[in-house]
Amino acid sequence: MSAPTPLLDLFRRGEVARDVRLLAAQGVLAPRAHEQLGILILLTDDRDPEIRSTAQQTLDTIPVEALRAFLGRSDVSIGVREFFGDRGIFPAELPTLTADDPLLDADADADADAADAEALGLEAEAQDDSGETLLQKVQKMNITERLKAAMRGSREVRAILIRDPNKMIGAAVLSSPKVSESEIETFSKMATVSEEI
Repeated sequence: MSAPTPLLDLFRRGEVARDVRLLAAQGVLAPRAHEQLGILILLTDDRDPEIRSTAQQTLDTIPVEALRAFLGRSDVSIGVREFFGDRGIFPAELPTLTADDPLLDADADADADAADAEALGLEAEAQDDSGETLLQKVQKMNITERLKAAMRGSREVRAILIRDPNKMIGAAVLSSPKVSESEIETFSKMATVSEEI
């Protein structure tokens, strides 16, 4: 598997709340295939039986051909290959999967990113007709909405959420496929961002 991500690291260290683990077990959280599988594999050994069961059910819904193609990539770890090999799923000899999109999209909408941002009221406008700023909208979000916004939101939303006191939110921002190198440089210069992030 490619290099560890901040989001996956939090799951490995066991620093994730139960409700967030349950969402991840449903395949909702991770924006990249390697994170999604890594988190689901970790959650199959979770201490909570509901999370273990949900993670296993989610893994069972991933199309076998998509899994085989993913497992055939050169950046997939031996541990992940062994996990699926024990379940009778082996790498494809000629992988066709090159994108790192999640293998299972729990948000089935074709325009999930735009729909989520619109539903959360996270358009790039600084202020809307109600007089509410983007910062105020973000502050009203619950943890699940902030996690989704961290991974799918605009650059402005990520700049707000990187400062969130919950390190899970900061890890989600850093795991976002939309985050750029220039954003990471900006984050590293911010005095209000935690040292760990």
